[in-house]
Amino acid sequence: MQENGETLRLSLLLTGNELVSGDITDTNSVFMARELAGEGLPVDRKLIVGDQFSSITDALSLLAENNDIVIINGGLGSTVDDLTAEAAAFVSGSKLVENSLALKHIEKRFGRKFLANNSSFNSQIKKQALIPESADLLDNPVGLALGFKLKIKQALCYFTPGVPSEMRAMLRQSILPDIRRHYKLESSLKTSRLNIIGIGESQVQQLLNKNISPEIWDRVQLGFRADQYCVELKLSINDPASEAVLEDTLSQVHKLLSGYVFSEGHSLPETVLDLLRKKMKRAVFAESCTGGLIASQITALPGASDVFEAGIVSYSNQSKEKLLGVSEIEIENFGAVSQEVVIAMTKGVLEKTGADVALAVTGIAGPTGGSEEKPVGTVYIGWGDLDNIQTRLLLVRRERTIFQELVSAAALDLLRRYLLDLDVNAIYYFDEISRKRL
Repeated sequence: MQENGETLRLSLLLTGNELVSGDITDTNSVFMARELAGEGLPVDRKLIVGDQFSSITDALSLLAENNDIVIINGGLGSTVDDLTAEAAAFVSGSKLVENSLALKHIEKRFGRKFLANNSSFNSQIKKQALIPESADLLDNPVGLALGFKLKIKQALCYFTPGVPSEMRAMLRQSILPDIRRHYKLESSLKTSRLNIIGIGESQVQQLLNKNISPEIWDRVQLGFRADQYCVELKLSINDPASEAVLEDTLSQVHKLLSGYVFSEGHSLPETVLDLLRKKMKRAVFAESCTGGLIASQITALPGASDVFEAGIVSYSNQSKEKLLGVSEIEIENFGAVSQEVVIAMTKGVLEKTGADVALAVTGIAGPTGGSEEKPVGTVYIGWGDLDNIQTRLLLVRRERTIFQELVSAAALDLLRRYLLDLDVNAIYYFDEISRKRL
């Protein structure tokens, strides 16, 4: 993206000892870089520093001197290692003062009477109202610490909290609109994103190479990003004259990957939630090996109460019998991990709750517990309503937590396919049974 014909330079600064030590993975800069790139603002540089005052001031001073825009993430909280606001005041030559609007925001969250008590805890909370005097506040619609904007040297600097949900809301609702207002930006970049589950990057690439004219890729740029269970396919153009070509290519890709494309932006749980809402279906989940992960992914979303009836984690055989009505004989004859039992789980949870549709999962997560007949990674998924219960056998030989994530994704996708009346025997690249069809 350009201003007056010159490319804007934009960099990121992330703070936190836990990022430097590797205790947590830096996902915030990944999100920011993708969002910014979608606006035609590629990131030029990213720095990560620990929670030391000198480290933050040195990095901030360096980036502010060599960039037009700097986005700083982290260190706006209430603890002693949250030093970003203080560092910003120091580098900008501004006083660190208690901002009345920031204080009102905190009071709204905690209550003025509660904060009137000058306890050490309240003093700590109020620390988040200390903002450089010359800064402009950035709203935090989902959290306590407000962000702020500050001109330092030649750079417009945006300061954001480290909590991912707070940073994301602030970036989308405050920072990106402010950048558009502040700079007279000219961008011809247009990007479409498709989220794909079931087949990997190489299979997608082969399908595109085989079925779409090579000349198209001279005008449409192709990009891939692999996630745990899905692939994001990105189609971009830089020339407005190629917009019709992009739309036509997008249509061709949708046809080629029919069924495998689950959204143009939303996550898989969001997609399933939207489908349940559109179909006016209330769903219930009976989980064993996934331990409630499927239900938690749905209930983490706003509006889940519109469609979510209940979730039951029936881990032991006894709980399957008592909570879901699975018979002891079925478990003895076929085993807890079997088609018969997952059908009984699906039927039982529907009868117990009165929900419209159900999803049930039982499997062997490992690393122990498998047999020659049912090795570790064996999982049965059941779904449907009382008149139409379907099942699928998968073999997902992955580390335990990854197994749970992949099985949860496959289960949600099978529910998506069921709701859309799509092929439920589709390939999943992480399933050793269906991979044989690749």
